[in-house]
Amino acid sequence: MTRNKTTAKTQFHVALVEDDENIAFLTEKTLSEFHSLFVVESFSSGEEFLEHLDKTPSPCYDSITIDYSLPGINGIELLSALKERFIDAPVIFITHIEQEDLIHQALSSGACDYIIKSKTYLKVLPLTLLKSIEKYRLDQEHLNMSQQIQQFKDYYECILNTLPFAVLGLNQHNSISLANTACQTLFTHEPADLIGRHISDLFEKDFMSKTALLGNLSRVLQSGQPVQLKKIRFNPENRYEHILDLHIFRVLRNNAHELILLFNDITENVLLEQKLFQTEKLASLGKLLTSITHELNNRLSPILGYTQLILGREEDEKKIRWLNHIEESTQNLKSVSDSLLYFSPLATHHHAKKEEDINEIIHNVIALLDYKFKSDNIGIVTKLEKALPLLTIDRKQIIKVLLNILNNSCEAMEGSNGTVTITTQYAESECIITIEDTGCGIPENNIHDVFDPFFTTKQKKHHIGLGLCIAFNIIQQHKGRIQLISEKGKGTKVIIVLPIPATLSSVTSMPAAQQHFSNESSVLIIEDDQFLRDVMKDILEDVCNVDIVADGKEAIKIIGKKDYSVILSDIRMPGMNGQELYHWIKKNHPGLEKKVVFTTGDTYDPDTNKFLDSIENSFLSKPFNIDDLKNMILKACQKSP
Repeated sequence: MTRNKTTAKTQFHVALVEDDENIAFLTEKTLSEFHSLFVVESFSSGEEFLEHLDKTPSPCYDSITIDYSLPGINGIELLSALKERFIDAPVIFITHIEQEDLIHQALSSGACDYIIKSKTYLKVLPLTLLKSIEKYRLDQEHLNMSQQIQQFKDYYECILNTLPFAVLGLNQHNSISLANTACQTLFTHEPADLIGRHISDLFEKDFMSKTALLGNLSRVLQSGQPVQLKKIRFNPENRYEHILDLHIFRVLRNNAHELILLFNDITENVLLEQKLFQTEKLASLGKLLTSITHELNNRLSPILGYTQLILGREEDEKKIRWLNHIEESTQNLKSVSDSLLYFSPLATHHHAKKEEDINEIIHNVIALLDYKFKSDNIGIVTKLEKALPLLTIDRKQIIKVLLNILNNSCEAMEGSNGTVTITTQYAESECIITIEDTGCGIPENNIHDVFDPFFTTKQKKHHIGLGLCIAFNIIQQHKGRIQLISEKGKGTKVIIVLPIPATLSSVTSMPAAQQHFSNESSVLIIEDDQFLRDVMKDILEDVCNVDIVADGKEAIKIIGKKDYSVILSDIRMPGMNGQELYHWIKKNHPGLEKKVVFTTGDTYDPDTNKFLDSIENSFLSKPFNIDDLKNMILKACQKSP
């Protein structure tokens, strides 16, 4: 039941429960005549009053007066019934005799005051009612205020505890007076356990010294000027290093100045900044590498081509041995050149996944890391199964995986003269690649975390723990599996399983001797580098007719005048480049564009890859073997009508 709590009321509504009609009449008359302050509603029994309450929607009384001696339920029982109904009004208990136990029972049952029925009863009643009404009003206001204060306190604590920052409050003696729930994560203690501790108990002496924390606290407390400490390092109990921004400011609490310390954990942001910085550095490096490798591949092409041409004609065993050394060195340099581009973020997937020889990829990676392993006195043993079927893979991504794993092996064996064993084998339509080292191994409790991003057991700051995570994702993208087996002090074995396509392709190439060109085959070579033009002409002129031009503009002058079996064009050229020439041919000589094949020294350039992905024409990466060049031209001639 709600009641009107307005303090400026002109009349008060009083319920009188009295079975004596005469006393009820006199009481009602006395109250009604008392400055016209009271409106009285009389009830002859407790049952009648309760029935009225149950039938009346939202009855409102400013006070209730109950006689103890009532027919049916007595005054004490009626008090209990009102309490069960949550009646919101002060109750005056009336009794004939001053019996201490009875009065105590009435007050315990909910009465706010009592009156003895004596000669002065009617004189005392109006003042007692006014006193009880005012007291009840003040009690209600105090209760409402307490509830509002508690709600505000709960709201404040809710906000404080949902903040993503650890917040500490300090009194003037630097003892902790407040701690939110985020403090448990940062300081590894329950917030309640921090209360009362001195701030210096939470930090090591080195941290207190480097941050001049006590001095900064004193400065803020005296001046009121906030202090901010940026990117400070905190390692609680040598578990995990946090990088924090600390804000210190002064507040007024309980009529005294106190300090608030707000710790913002920016560890993840700093790691992301470092990663972004590394990415930007790699982007700059990638631009340089793309340009260098393009020129390097152009220079290697004539060396490799002429070496192989001479080898095919030379009979002197000593000179053949020399030429073999030149060819092998050139091939190794080609592997190193290709591998450099794997670090370039500008390098995009060229034709994404295609058939690749995994053994050849492994040899390329070993060539790249050869000096690193030799300088660290680490041996490399390869057990590669011959005639392994080709895998449909993204060459660049698989090389990333192998580089990450082999670099980890190298670092795990640093200073130990260890050995890395690389094995490939074919089993049940799968290729199994095993890389096993004799390094320090990984503790058992870390095995399940090694593929998680940013997890690393290395102490050097430049390690951010992304290598194996990237490797795991790449292998999954290839619908394969990767497993790591390790024991501390006994080395690590990484097993990579890649699917082999249902239609198996063996690693074969058509020897130059088996190539057959038509006597009428003719090739137009478009290449801006003179040495490359000459070597390609020298390679092909024994098997077909060859014309050469230096750029696309020269080519369009003769295309159409002669029916070429194949047009062999470089992609990057001054003036009209290979892409522009292709589109010109397609527009001006429809169908002839199908006879175009390309050579390029920058197969990882994004624009080049986008172009090659948009067409179905063949291409050859520089530097190339003479047999590969002849095979590509032969296939193109065979397709030519």
